[in-house]
Amino acid sequence: MELSDVSMGNADNPQEKEKPERPTGLTYGIDDAPPWYLCLFMALQHYLTMIGAIVSIPFILSPALCMAEDDPSRSYIISTMIFVTGLVTMIQTTFGCRLPLVQGGTISFLVPTLAILSLPQWKCPPEEELSKISSENRTELWQVRMRELSGAIAVSALFQMVIGFGGIVGTIIMLTVYSQLLVNVSVPLIVYRKSEGFKIIWFALFKLFPVLLTIVVMWAICGILTITNHLPVGHPGRTDTKLKIIEDSSWFRVPYPGQWGTPTVSLSGVLGMLAGVLACTVESISYYPTTSRMCGAPPPPVHAINRGIAIEGLGTILTGLWGSGNGTNTFGENVGTIGVTKVGSRRVIQWACVLMVLQGLISKFSAVFIIIPEPIVGGIFCVMFGMIAAFGLSSLQYINLNSARNLYILGFSIFFPLVLSKWMIQNSDVIKTGNEIADGVITVLLSTTILVGEFVGCFLDNMIPGTSEERGLDAWANEMALNFDEADDKTDEEYIPNTFDFPVGMTLLRKWKWTSYLPFMPTYRPRARNCRKKKKK
Repeated sequence: MELSDVSMGNADNPQEKEKPERPTGLTYGIDDAPPWYLCLFMALQHYLTMIGAIVSIPFILSPALCMAEDDPSRSYIISTMIFVTGLVTMIQTTFGCRLPLVQGGTISFLVPTLAILSLPQWKCPPEEELSKISSENRTELWQVRMRELSGAIAVSALFQMVIGFGGIVGTIIMLTVYSQLLVNVSVPLIVYRKSEGFKIIWFALFKLFPVLLTIVVMWAICGILTITNHLPVGHPGRTDTKLKIIEDSSWFRVPYPGQWGTPTVSLSGVLGMLAGVLACTVESISYYPTTSRMCGAPPPPVHAINRGIAIEGLGTILTGLWGSGNGTNTFGENVGTIGVTKVGSRRVIQWACVLMVLQGLISKFSAVFIIIPEPIVGGIFCVMFGMIAAFGLSSLQYINLNSARNLYILGFSIFFPLVLSKWMIQNSDVIKTGNEIADGVITVLLSTTILVGEFVGCFLDNMIPGTSEERGLDAWANEMALNFDEADDKTDEEYIPNTFDFPVGMTLLRKWKWTSYLPFMPTYRPRARNCRKKKKK
């Protein structure tokens, strides 16, 4: 009987020597292709990581849309979000930035959405009136609001596509135990191979599947507590509180564009959603270099960043047209999962896309994951969102936190939007300019904390004097240093495929010299273009 270790990738692969040095503890790098059975389970882990966040958005959105609690369309919205998430993520990982990032729903769009739905014309009627409305009128009541959101989301995302393709951008306990304390513990597994007979392999179970193990174990515990009636009826930890969702769900349903009607567009809605687009753009840019480091990939070149933002904009347009009520953004939860599991393979995310699309089509399959007890989802969120917050705060490493200037800007930019938003909620009718459209635009903008925070922070940082080093610009420039040395000057024999190249068609693109002028193409060479202009002069 032979002992072996499958916790790492193929050490005998000669191409491993050509890849950048892996971060410490990385199991699978960005270009590695784990066996299909490992891909499937690791993809399921990514899927389970993002499913809670996706499901939570419609649950928050539905009451604001005036939907009934027992409306089966709630599950259809969830299926639509998951379906489009899988579709957009596949495009992003294959032709976009090509980093193992999941593109899904985001709170960045939820904030302006709730601000739009709080306008007088979109507020829900009193409950006593809703109880008297027929089912057909109740359906139209929420669908007209969904069409308003869909149009605003799709139109506002055009801005993100433009800045991407235009090149503007480039210029809790168990989970902790599994992912940290047991990270170096391998589990013996007996396998049989015809050529080698029985053998024991040491499988890095806790390192590869901390999230999945947490959900399975805690779900089993919740099931035991439910069977023994240690949890009272109606307790969120019971596993039988949401079984009706499975009974009421249809087996198959294909989401399609305009399924709630033709999207409508309003100025206040588009401007409000534009705040979410800007927030998503900035957030995604910050994730790209972080994810590259975590996956053992080189720093993302400018064309990959441009392409990533553009595809994200395209994804938001698709979610708007499909009527999910939300946009797309890089899922920080899955970035956190890469950090926890040390698995950064692009192939794993692409397998996760298949699971998402399947769930979007098979409603019964979708409902099974929706009934995960809330305490389990909450526990996962505590760890994952904690990591997201840490990633966000890590950007402060570039600035001087001993500077009173920076501390003032940081504190005021966080606190003031929260206060203003709270005041606007309590005084929603205070804006009276004499024009309903202007009133709606101003109310939505001032109620959107993300937009107010962006504006205040940007304004103060540029108005209050400070050195580039104090503001963190020098350190950030070094971090985001981009390599423009592409393969245009190399022969086909000298050319080495790059992580951020397209999976197909690179030979043809390298022959077409005009592609070096397009800022979203892998052959983009802005420095070479500038040099040619100088030579002509």
